[in-house]
Amino acid sequence: MNRTPESAPGPRARSRALLAGFLSSQKGWLIAAAACLVLAAAVHPWDRPISNALHDHPALTGERGEEFHRLFQVFGKGEVLVALALGLGLLGLRRRALEILAALLLMGALVTPVKAIVHRERPDRGDSLSFPSGDAAAAACAAVPLVARVPLAIPGAGAVVGMVGFTRVIYGRHYPSDVLASFGFGLLAGAVARELGRRVRLRVRRRHFAPAAALAIAAMFTFAAFAGHRGVELVRLARWYVPALALALAARHIRLGLRWGAGRALLRRLAAGWKPALAVAAAVLGLYLLVAARSTLWDRDEPRFARAAVEMVQSGDYLVPTFNGGLRPDKPALIYWLMSVPVRLFGPGELACRLPAVLGTVAACLLTWWLGRRLFGGPSGLLAMGALAATPLLLVSGAAATTDAVLLAFILGALALFAPALAGALGWGRAAFIGLALGGALLTKGPVGLALPLLAVGATLLAARRELASAGRRYVAPLVAAAALGAGLFLLWAVPANAATGGEFLRRGLGHHVFARMGKALEGHGGDYLAYLAYLPYYLLVVAGGFFPWVLFLPGALSALVGGRLVEPRARALLLAWMATTFAVMTLVATKLPHYLLPIWPALALVVAGVLVRRAEGALAERDERWLRRGMWVFLPVGITLGLGLLVAPWFLPVAKVRGVFCALGLLILVLVALVRREQRAGRWGGAAAVMLAGMVILQAYAGLAALPAVERFKLAPRLAAAIRARAGPEVPLATCQFAEPSLVFYARRPMETLDPDQVAGWAGRPGPGVLVIPREVLASVEDEFGPLELAELGSASGINYSNGDLLDLVVLGRPGVAGGEPVPEPTPVIRANQRRRE
Repeated sequence: MNRTPESAPGPRARSRALLAGFLSSQKGWLIAAAACLVLAAAVHPWDRPISNALHDHPALTGERGEEFHRLFQVFGKGEVLVALALGLGLLGLRRRALEILAALLLMGALVTPVKAIVHRERPDRGDSLSFPSGDAAAAACAAVPLVARVPLAIPGAGAVVGMVGFTRVIYGRHYPSDVLASFGFGLLAGAVARELGRRVRLRVRRRHFAPAAALAIAAMFTFAAFAGHRGVELVRLARWYVPALALALAARHIRLGLRWGAGRALLRRLAAGWKPALAVAAAVLGLYLLVAARSTLWDRDEPRFARAAVEMVQSGDYLVPTFNGGLRPDKPALIYWLMSVPVRLFGPGELACRLPAVLGTVAACLLTWWLGRRLFGGPSGLLAMGALAATPLLLVSGAAATTDAVLLAFILGALALFAPALAGALGWGRAAFIGLALGGALLTKGPVGLALPLLAVGATLLAARRELASAGRRYVAPLVAAAALGAGLFLLWAVPANAATGGEFLRRGLGHHVFARMGKALEGHGGDYLAYLAYLPYYLLVVAGGFFPWVLFLPGALSALVGGRLVEPRARALLLAWMATTFAVMTLVATKLPHYLLPIWPALALVVAGVLVRRAEGALAERDERWLRRGMWVFLPVGITLGLGLLVAPWFLPVAKVRGVFCALGLLILVLVALVRREQRAGRWGGAAAVMLAGMVILQAYAGLAALPAVERFKLAPRLAAAIRARAGPEVPLATCQFAEPSLVFYARRPMETLDPDQVAGWAGRPGPGVLVIPREVLASVEDEFGPLELAELGSASGINYSNGDLLDLVVLGRPGVAGGEPVPEPTPVIRANQRRRE
């Protein structure tokens, strides 16, 4: 019987071994360098026709093409490659880092004299010389030490090196033969550097290399910050690639910490006491304040809430909220009361209006920590706290001037007060505090604030009736009293508010915004009739995307929870009832929005933290382990879709000059997915969780520092409002035509009248001063029909109305007599420097 030896490699393994042997040999790189030089000689006669054809192609040299090429241009600059080499050294690849630095030195020694000898003029007749291309040679020589040991990196490295050379040709800096010959020189320098690294065995220890590399990188970027044009490539590197590199560096140190046992020791220390929780809460507060302070309000909900709070402060009427001078019955008054305090203290700014949401997020995180310690023990509270704060849905809701984060804090407060009572009877004192929390939830968002926690509590008592036995009846009276207290607090405001509006608050607040929202989809958020059935899985997608990346652990966590291997039976009943009732109610409601499911986020974070702790204790069954591994079936598609979406989608949108920022976010998510996958395959689930937390913290910080400010240039309302306030006093009325966004009311700081195009001419003829915001094309059509309007142009703005995706060119017009606007402050030195850099 003939059998193939087990050690015999297959065709794929033999191919990989052959490729690895070719890349590791000096002969292979010399052959590749010689091939590039031969190809350069063959292309040389057609240099100019190829250059002209590429340079004149509009798809390659247009605005999108230029931005795309800049993503790769940075990898041809010596200072960028030196910084990347030092960064690789910090990641533990010290020998490769030294080989790249040596290759760059050899490349410079080879290219510089060749330039002087050949003395070929550039295609664009620039000051410097064309042959060879220093950028192309630098990219090629730096790639050799990388791909020689990692053959799988060849496609990516080849694409980057090729794009560096391609950009030099299409912008007229070099001829094609210059670039091809430069590739040959770079491969030659890289091969020599590898051979030197092989022959000269330098012992570079981590404790010596790491501080020197960190200081060198810090010095380079400090120089770039003050170097103007000379440091622009390092600034681009920081904006686009440093977040992903920072995550890779963090993942390496996390892996080293777990290997040395430092991670487990740290968790044991953090599990004791409340000081670590306060430290984490302070970090959450700082991150969320950063995000909240770095962007203007987003239409349409944020400016409605914010402007209603400002109008409440201005009018002194704290009973009935209004927006744009009209009744706003959408939500009860508590959110406006909370916003009014920072508005009175700090003025009507974005951060003042978002501050209640940020504080509500911090309170929800602390309550989650307390529940985690109570239900699971150990470090579960801190893990749950970090997981909750590092989710996309909470980041969006917790840094927005809306009700969701505040509602979450009140609902979680009521459930956290109820949870310890499951171990005994529910006392009247605890019931009173539950009633206060329910009253706060009712005053924040109406009946849903009472319904969700009571349904969760009722389902808990029903599910745990066997464990509670006859003691379950003793919960009923205190819970009824708590609900009555909460409803009474709500009625203390609702009855006089409804009377002051002649019953309008009750009719519109409950009739339209509660009951109508349950029965049919409002404002396009959901589907009607047959579409309603298609929307039933909607919240499964919300959990997959909004709870990313922690969705990786959810299948295993739910398996252990349902199987009774996560917590004791009463706590299990609470968690299951909490998640199931909220999910079912929101699925059945016709109007669907992602943040409606936010109340179950703490429960999801708790079970994720619990399954990680139970796995470390060896308390999970084989079935739970299987479902834990199957979580990758959800994590990988969601992560890859998000990453590729951020990389690809911006190139199809009119968002000039900020696509690199979106690409940085997409690259960061893809690196996060790859690093988590590596930790998961190695069975290091704690390492995967730590990498997730580090990645989401970096993502949030980058969003606040770079992504959100970059998007600001496309927002229309703040720029239009600035022109209005600079040229028109606060008493001058405002009208708009086909741009009735609430943010314009907030930033213009005055009521807004909405006009149809056929009313514009009549408005222009009214006596007295007035300001009009109108699209330029609509203005042209009005003047074609009614003749020229005697209006002065006060300002203009072009951008995207992101509420509906329209590209708009808006103009601010004023009737005669408009004057007396606010003084425009002089720009600070930092603002002037940024303006010069953009120019």
